[in-house]
Amino acid sequence: MTFKEVYKAWLPIYGSTVKESTLQIQINVIEKDILPYFENMSVDKISTHYCQTITNKWHTSYVKFHNLIGLTQRILEYAVTVLKLIKVNPMVAVIRPKRKRKLKDKVYQAPYYDAEQLEHFLVV
Repeated sequence: MTFKEVYKAWLPIYGSTVKESTLQIQINVIEKDILPYFENMSVDKISTHYCQTITNKWHTSYVKFHNLIGLTQRILEYAVTVLKLIKVNPMVAVIRPKRKRKLKDKVYQAPYYDAEQLEHFLVV
């Protein structure tokens, strides 16, 4: 069974657990960002190494890459627990990269004036 077939079987169950608006957003994410990498692969041929490679690509391309990992993991977990197609979910062992903060992401800290600087500022 391919990843896309598992996804199609999983979708109605997932849809019953979320609001319609959430479902539509997640369908768009899956079809745009996940299926291009997994759709024609047989689930028993998806390795942790392959999943890690894709996770690393997502990490460099998407701010919310954790959502992509989570959705992929849920679909594969359905193949493990419900469909019994594979014994282990290959996404479980993936190491999730940490997003490094960029300079612009740092929290703004207002300038602090000591008493002398404040007095000088108010006089000028």
